Amino acid sequence: MFDKVEIKKNLNYNYTKQQFLNIKLGEYDMNVTDIAAWWGAIIATLVFAWDIFKWVMSGTFLRLNVSPNMSILSSGIQNPDESKYILIEVSNTGDKKTTITNLVGIYFNSFWSKILCRKPDINLVVPTPAYATKPLPYILEPGEKWNGSIEQNDELEKLMETGRFYWGICHSNKSKAQFIRVS
Repeated sequence: MFDKVEIKKNLNYNYTKQQFLNIKLGEYDMNVTDIAAWWGAIIATLVFAWDIFKWVMSGTFLRLNVSPNMSILSSGIQNPDESKYILIEVSNTGDKKTTITNLVGIYFNSFWSKILCRKPDINLVVPTPAYATKPLPYILEPGEKWNGSIEQNDELEKLMETGRFYWGICHSNKSKAQFIRVS
C-alpha cells in the first residue's frame, strides 16, 4: 500500500509541449509528425490495394450453366417427338458488356488427354443454337442472360458418357472460349 501512495506522489502531470509531442514506443522515439506520416502511408497503401482489387474485378465475367436432358414444354404439353436438348445459359455478372459470337463444344477422350495434350479430340461449333432467346451474335449487357440449346442426339449422348464433353461461349472480350463441362 505504501508503494502505491509513493507512486502517486511521484507522478508528474505537468508535461511541456515538447514532452507531449515526443512519445517513446519501445526503443523508438516518435513524435506526432512521425505517427501522422505512418498513418498516411498505411491508409495510402490500403487505398492503392483497393484500387487494384477494383481494377482486377472490373470487366466482363460470364457465368455458364449447362443442363443436359431437357425437354421442350409447349402450353404445358411435352413435345411428342421426345427429343432432348442441352440448354446453355450465360449470365454477364461483370460491369462491362460483351458480344457472344459462337456456341462451341469440345470433347476429350479422357482426363489425361485434356491435361497432357490440351488439344481436343473433337471440336464443334453451333452457329445458330435452337430455341435461343436472341440470335448470335448478341450483345450481352451487364446483368443480362442469354439462353440457347442444342438437340441432344445419340452421338452427343455417347460423347457425354465416354469422355469429357464441354460446351462454351466465344465472346468479344476474351481471345479464348469459356467452357463448362456437361455431366
